[in-house]
Amino acid sequence: ARAAGAMVAALSWPLLGTNGYPPGCNQGFLRDDALLVVTLISDQPDQDSSGPAAAWRDALMDAKHQDGEAFQLLVISSDGNTVGGLCGEEDIGVTYRLRTFVDIVPHGRYGSICAPNYGSFFDTAVAEVIARCESFVPPQ
Repeated sequence: ARAAGAMVAALSWPLLGTNGYPPGCNQGFLRDDALLVVTLISDQPDQDSSGPAAAWRDALMDAKHQDGEAFQLLVISSDGNTVGGLCGEEDIGVTYRLRTFVDIVPHGRYGSICAPNYGSFFDTAVAEVIARCESFVPPQ
């Protein structure tokens, strides 16, 4: 899985067509006047995306002008490194980079890919996103 790498690429200047690059395939996707909600779903803890989790956070911060209030991160992935995890406990003590990513952003939520359904995860996430949208102040 390369979920975080795909997110970083989607927010890159060439794909966004910003900072001197010609129009890219994601031009107009990223808006200053909107909250960015990133949802990553993977059955792997993402050991394949390049860079550490801090680099992924920095890509989001750069995309949203260093405003940690301007984005929300939602991740559904393995919880095999968690005691009592729904995916088993085969990786206790192993650092999962997607989990680290959620832990180091201002607004992140992590759910287990092994949950019987994702309804409660998304119910909670949507409520948080709505509340954040209502209080979001775009840059002037």
